[in-house]
Amino acid sequence: MKHIKKLIITGTLSLIIVLGIAQAQESATFEISSSAYTAPQLINSVTPDPVSYAPGRIVEGYVTLELKVSENGTVDAVKVLYRTSPLAVKSAVRALEQWKFEPAYFNGKPVTSYVAYSLPFGNNLQIFANDNYTDRVLDPDSGTQVAIK
Repeated sequence: MKHIKKLIITGTLSLIIVLGIAQAQESATFEISSSAYTAPQLINSVTPDPVSYAPGRIVEGYVTLELKVSENGTVDAVKVLYRTSPLAVKSAVRALEQWKFEPAYFNGKPVTSYVAYSLPFGNNLQIFANDNYTDRVLDPDSGTQVAIK
């Protein structure tokens, strides 16, 4: 019985270690010089529709979203990083999915990249790039995420 418990504990610990190593490798981000990188440039944006929570009452606030910009400049995925109102998220995501970019370039090749934008809702509708989030690209040769510094 002691031997079986010892085998179960050892096996469980081994599995936890292997899964931890796999997760660390999967989320590893490497840094590169910004001289080898050109950030994606927004060439066409769509303004989100106003959001009402009651007749005559519009949502005020903003949503910060991370965009995965493909090698051809389309938005492949949108991830919510921050929001002041959950009501505004759907409208923001719908708008950003239609945005078009000149793609990012890494060593002269177009690459998938990640950028963040904040979209305000209400009276102040100035969209701005959010510099609090690091630009990242996918290295086309290895598929590894690379942080731009």
